[in-house]
Parts: sequence; structure tokens; C-alpha cells
Amino acid sequence: GAPFTSEQQKKIDAVQPHNILHNSAANKENINGQSLPEGKTSVEQCQVHELKTMLLARSGNVTASNGAALAKKDLQKVSRAFLNLEKENPLYTVHFNRTKKDNGIFSNV
Repeated sequence: GAPFTSEQQKKIDAVQPHNILHNSAANKENINGQSLPEGKTSVEQCQVHELKTMLLARSGNVTASNGAALAKKDLQKVSRAFLNLEKENPLYTVHFNRTKKDNGIFSNV
């Protein structure tokens, strides 16, 4: 195709990796699952639906490679890994708004 115009090239050059986010990236304070549920201090205290909400907010899987639902202990393991990663790398964490209301393509947890 034709080369970019100088104006197009300026826009391309100005893009930084953190600007390229999934179209449902959201401010974590505005979505469910951004942290442990109120009153809970560990993933072991969470119910399955709470763990699924936390994983989906991080674009994580809640099913195994065979399509079966993850067991609670596996949901806890993955949730714990996400929380530890976010603690170590807070500036590079991206949360996703997976609510059906705002993103109709996503199903309920």
C-alpha cells in the first residue's frame, strides 16, 4: 500500500505500548473483582463465584483446556498468582470490564 502521510506517521510514532489496550480495559475502581471481596483477606476465604469474578476481571480463564470448570483450589491458585503479580507490577496491570450491562458480548459469571 501507499506510505503513511507525515500526519499519520506522527500519530503512529506517538503511540506507546500502554496506549494499546483491549477495548474493555477499565479503571479498576469501577469494576467488580478488582480486589478481594470486602471483609476477606485471602483467596481461601472466597467463594467460587467471587474467584471467577476476580479472574474474569483480569481476562483470566475459569475453565480448563478441556472446557470443564476449574475446581475451587485451581481458581484459588490462579487468583493468588494474579494478585501476587499485580503486587509486584502495579503499573502494568490491566483490568477488564466484563459486566454484561456494559459489554453485551460477555456472559454472566
